[in-house]
Amino acid sequence: MCFSATASFSAGAALLVIGTVTARRAQRPRKLPFALIPVLFGVPQLIEGALWLSVPSSADII
Repeated sequence: MCFSATASFSAGAALLVIGTVTARRAQRPRKLPFALIPVLFGVPQLIEGALWLSVPSSADII
């Protein structure tokens, strides 16, 4: 997303919740990979949020 740490953490958490709900509602095992797609997008968002907090911005360097 590249907006802020808060946006990345919020999007990541929402996607993980949606992925968990859809995975629990998957009626057949062959539908499970499709139900987990939001989780595949949520994990990188959480990682991006962590990067926002750990990598200094160019304004902090100057």
